[in-house]
Amino acid sequence: MTDDSLQFDRAEVAAGAATAGVTCAACKRPIPDQYFSARGQTVCRACRDQISAQLATAAGNLPRAILFGIGGAIAGATIYFAVAAITNMEIGLVAIAAGWLVGRAMQLGAGGAGSPTLQLFAAGLTYLSVAAAYLAVRVQAAVEAFGVTPMKAFSAYSGGSALKVVGLPITANLADLPMGALGILIVGIGVYQAWRMTAKVDLTFEGPFTVGPSESAKT
Repeated sequence: MTDDSLQFDRAEVAAGAATAGVTCAACKRPIPDQYFSARGQTVCRACRDQISAQLATAAGNLPRAILFGIGGAIAGATIYFAVAAITNMEIGLVAIAAGWLVGRAMQLGAGGAGSPTLQLFAAGLTYLSVAAAYLAVRVQAAVEAFGVTPMKAFSAYSGGSALKVVGLPITANLADLPMGALGILIVGIGVYQAWRMTAKVDLTFEGPFTVGPSESAKT
């Protein structure tokens, strides 16, 4: 069973779910006797037990989730910078993609679960990813426009202060009002995307239900 099978809160219920009571949504095997149900998905007893155990312990995988999240943040910043370099335009919507990458990476790292702690890290990593991309775009522009070295351009933008770099998505957009307001909104949506994806999963199983003779015949 993969981590994707744990995403009950993000799965779409199939139109024929009512008739799929003898097939486990997680392991895809026929269920011969008893099954459990959660959010329209039907699972066998073994998968119910495994999912419950994973959700109970997944929030404890914080170091692994953060490591995966850092990878997602690096990927998001790289994509943002690549799009800007190729198109010579800053496309703020890439910030939303960065939020998705961080959120999805942390989901995988945490085994499909979520928690307030994971949400805080996901939101922070997404924002830092966007800030790093903002800085990289501006350093490249300074290098091309003025012929300075990347280090000198970096020093000019950072001013020796990490806070100045971190605040770049806000200060840069505030300097570009009223259009900058849209940029701030998009950054916020990207951060919220990661926050939403790492929220705690509350999953309650109903059952057990017995597979009836007519249902068993369908297998």
